[in-house]
Amino acid sequence: MLAYEKAKKLHEWLKERADATVAEMVASGVLSKTDVRSALDYGTRRGVFESAEHDGRALNARVSYSTTGVPLLAPEREKGRGPVASFEGLQAAFGIALYPPRVTGLVTRRYTVE
Repeated sequence: MLAYEKAKKLHEWLKERADATVAEMVASGVLSKTDVRSALDYGTRRGVFESAEHDGRALNARVSYSTTGVPLLAPEREKGRGPVASFEGLQAAFGIALYPPRVTGLVTRRYTVE
């Protein structure tokens, strides 16, 4: 399962709640602990999830996560948009041939020492 799919599943689950800790997410059975961590990292980098620290709580309940309201968009490669990274324009600007010319070489002999 890709990180996007994990984040999407967690996003759907977390939309129904105000906030939740990692322990609550794992206890609900929505994802395993490593999958929850992966989904939270993915979603936090994209602004979908936010964390809040609470002083005075137990260690496993100190940080809670909630949704920000930003939609979780599919990765670009799944949408089929965007050009594939290429150096062809740079090579053309510097006059470097995309396909090098075929050069015929002299017949050489290989000598081995036995």
